[in-house]
Amino acid sequence: MGSGIHEKGSSRRHLFFAVEKSLNRLKTDRIVFYFIHRFDESTDIEETVRALDDLQRKGKILYPAVSNWAAWQIAKALGISERKSLAGFKLIQPMYNLVKLQANLQTKIQRVLRYYNNNCKDLGDN
Repeated sequence: MGSGIHEKGSSRRHLFFAVEKSLNRLKTDRIVFYFIHRFDESTDIEETVRALDDLQRKGKILYPAVSNWAAWQIAKALGISERKSLAGFKLIQPMYNLVKLQANLQTKIQRVLRYYNNNCKDLGDN
């Protein structure tokens, strides 16, 4: 990916540009699963969901998909899809990273220790 205005993000403009670029590169008329690989904090989730819906209605993509989004981001997008009758994600690749998983687990352990007012030292807590 480059650094141009259309080279990143999940705004409507970028998604339409990226899909057309992919269709031309792949020499096909539609993409079966179109993945949004990263959550774009600068674009409203509803704009992204509406763009995916429009791409599906135009026959450019068959199914919207997402990877590496947090559960709350996926839940919010699916809620918008349901309320507004827009295309929802059909394939989800969960965020999975051993470092993040460990950090998440560490946070849960710390919460348990605080809940029980336990004086035990969490060895993972530096």
